[in-house]
Amino acid sequence: MKIRVNAGAVLGDEMTVIEQMQFGGVDFARVSMVTLAESIPKLNVLQMPYLYTDADHMWRVLEGEIGDDFIASVEGSGLVALSWYDAGARNFYNSVRPIERLEDMKGMRIRVQESSLMEDVIRALGATPVPIAFEDVYRALQIHQVDGAENNWPSYESTGHDEVARYYTVDEHTRIPEMQIVSELTWNKLSSEYREIIRECARESAEYERASGRRGRRFLRRGCGRPAAL
Repeated sequence: MKIRVNAGAVLGDEMTVIEQMQFGGVDFARVSMVTLAESIPKLNVLQMPYLYTDADHMWRVLEGEIGDDFIASVEGSGLVALSWYDAGARNFYNSVRPIERLEDMKGMRIRVQESSLMEDVIRALGATPVPIAFEDVYRALQIHQVDGAENNWPSYESTGHDEVARYYTVDEHTRIPEMQIVSELTWNKLSSEYREIIRECARESAEYERASGRRGRRFLRRGCGRPAAL
């Protein structure tokens, strides 16, 4: 079995890919709950801020009966859920000042994903949400179209956002898991043997991804590569 991987949004953004999967144009994808919840509203609860005490708490939920219920909720959408992925904890970063208390958020313009839930969260914290595509965030920070954004550490560092937003506040306000999914049209063409192989590989890849994420979190806790202020 050969699976051809197209990375870097070559096949379109996540919403476009999900739509293609529902028509059989794309077979597999790894997508954020933010995007998937637009088609399956029940998944919005997994994006609620400060929902978990830590990563272990989240995984106890996702790998238990509650997580199984959310996996089952994907049925009927033209998609089949395979496994959970860990997208880490999202934190605030900005170019204005350290955020050490709630009042420090007041008046800031914060980039958010295209999610009405996240827009409401930012407003509740006293800031102004500005929906912008992820690939445009660096430029928006650079020209001060926004004062800050929120994302996990790997995304902040690997995209160079630390160059234009030096203050990174570890508040872990959301832990939004990702999901490996397959088109139902593709799934129905496969034999039971191939389906089991794919499920097993999905579980193994999820375990590998989580282990890699844990190594990254240990790196951050040791303080390696921190920006000027936290």
